Amino acid sequence: MVGKLFAIPLRLLVVIGLLLYSAVVGATSRILLLHQPPWSTQEVALQEALRIYLRDLHCAIVVEDAPAALLGARDLAQIAQQGRRVDATVVAWFSDVDGLRFLALRVSSGDVQSTSVIPSGDVDVVAPTLALKLRALLIGKADRSTIPESASDTHNKLDLAGNPAGNSKESPVAPPADSAPPVTAATPSVLSVQSMEQPSALARKPLAIHLELGLGYAFNLPTDPTWLRHGLELRAGLVLGSIPLVIELDGAIFSRPSAVVGPYQLTMTDVPLGLSLSARLSRSRLELSAGVRTSLHILNLGATMGDSQADNTRRFSAGLGVLGQVRVRLVRFVSLNLAIQAEGTVPRQRFTVAGEDAADLGWFRFGASLGAVFRVR
Repeated sequence: MVGKLFAIPLRLLVVIGLLLYSAVVGATSRILLLHQPPWSTQEVALQEALRIYLRDLHCAIVVEDAPAALLGARDLAQIAQQGRRVDATVVAWFSDVDGLRFLALRVSSGDVQSTSVIPSGDVDVVAPTLALKLRALLIGKADRSTIPESASDTHNKLDLAGNPAGNSKESPVAPPADSAPPVTAATPSVLSVQSMEQPSALARKPLAIHLELGLGYAFNLPTDPTWLRHGLELRAGLVLGSIPLVIELDGAIFSRPSAVVGPYQLTMTDVPLGLSLSARLSRSRLELSAGVRTSLHILNLGATMGDSQADNTRRFSAGLGVLGQVRVRLVRFVSLNLAIQAEGTVPRQRFTVAGEDAADLGWFRFGASLGAVFRVR
């Protein structure tokens, strides 16, 4: 029975892993999105829009942490190198240097698209606009709203070696006097595009704290598998936006396992309550978290003999252990969550009926759950 309980979550993880692997392997190009904590909400909305508008291009979206310093146009060489390292076609990021802007660099040519972002508005409206601009840059189409290049924009150009075009050490060779004027090669241009008529909310800081609610199927296995319990698990989490920590409260409505010991029919009831603190790591659609968990188990053992109640015992156990979670985001506010926990309990609960040993739950328990988590803004 325990093997069947483990088989269902493992099969789901295998299917999810194969889907994610095929999505990455089948991609013909890549966009590198540089992650910065102040713009997490905007980046999530942009990723959703990119998956919609780039679906036909089979483009993979790679998310990596941005350098510690704020990213401005003068850091293009470093950004281009980071893009080449992951074989990205385009690198995109948000920057609040000289006002909030969304920058996109085409790695092969050094073309930079700079989109001014005006505060206020709806992030879900502007994200598709930015995704379409990235699509145009990805397939090599120039935006028609190019502003004439000025001397102050020279630091936005990049040569193929990753150095600013204005710093090239090569000296031009003067043509013969009787020859025709040389044809000047086109240099990458800087695109400066203003946002849509409806203002954007991209300058709005992400919520410092948000709430997550979840439910799923869970089981709890003590040392003696006779008393395996399973049922509905409820979960509520408080996510601290400024630091990658999550405080979670969980509880479950478990089944009531039973066993026959001597002349007695025993029935076990367990009401578990848990409180955990975890550190979370987010990468695109995937989130990993690990932390410590404390719990309280309210146990009740009922014994009947025939039609009469022979005994009814209630006890309490405290638990301390670890909790790990793997979460895959399905849509923007809904994720599939697999949680695994292991804990030791004190005191060790041994139940007796009429002076005889009836049930022993042991010192150790293992549990797991699989379900959905909903983000509440």
